[in-house]
Amino acid sequence: MTKRPLNVRNTCFNLKQNISRGVVLKKDNIAYALANAANGVYAYIHTIHSKMKQSLFYLLLLFFLSVAKSDDETYVELDEYEVKNKFSVRVLRESSLRCGLDLRDEAEIEMRTFSPGVHIMPHILSDYQFGYAQQKIIVGEHNVTPLNEGLRGMCVGELRRVGIPIGNIGKVYYEITLKDYTKGTPPRDEL
Repeated sequence: MTKRPLNVRNTCFNLKQNISRGVVLKKDNIAYALANAANGVYAYIHTIHSKMKQSLFYLLLLFFLSVAKSDDETYVELDEYEVKNKFSVRVLRESSLRCGLDLRDEAEIEMRTFSPGVHIMPHILSDYQFGYAQQKIIVGEHNVTPLNEGLRGMCVGELRRVGIPIGNIGKVYYEITLKDYTKGTPPRDEL
C-alpha cells in the first residue's frame, strides 16, 4: 500500500493527535510524516516564489512597454509649415513659467534630434530615431547657430521643434525643452 502525500497542516495535526493519545509511532511513520511535511512546505514556498517571479516579470514588461510607448506618444507629426520652410520653429507644448529666454542667458535644455528621410549617418541621424542630450548652453553661443534664434523667447517647461536645413538633402529637427535658465549679464558698452 502506497502512502499518499498529505498536506502540511493535516500531517502535523495527525502527529500531534497521535502523540497526545499515547499512540506509539514507528520511526518510519514519523520520518514519512516529517518528510511529507517538509515536502509540503517546500512546494508552498516554491509556488509563492514562482508567482513572485512571474509578477516581477509582468511588472518589468509593463514598464518597458510604457517607456517604449512614451516615445511614440511624444512624437508630434510634422506639419505643412515645417516641411515647406527651410528654417522652422514650432511650439509643441506651451508654458507660461518664467518666459523670456534671450541672448547671453544660461539655459539648461533637454534636446533630441531626428531627420526623416536622411540616412547619411545612420548611427547619428536616421529617420525618426531620437537621440537625447542634456545641455547647459549660453544662448547665442550654441555651436548650431540657427538653434540660438529658435531658443529665444522660450519659457521654462516649453517644448519647441526647430527645423534646420542640411544643404540640399533634408532637414534636421531639434526638439528642445527648456528646463531652467538664469539671466545673463548685458554687454558692457566699450569706451
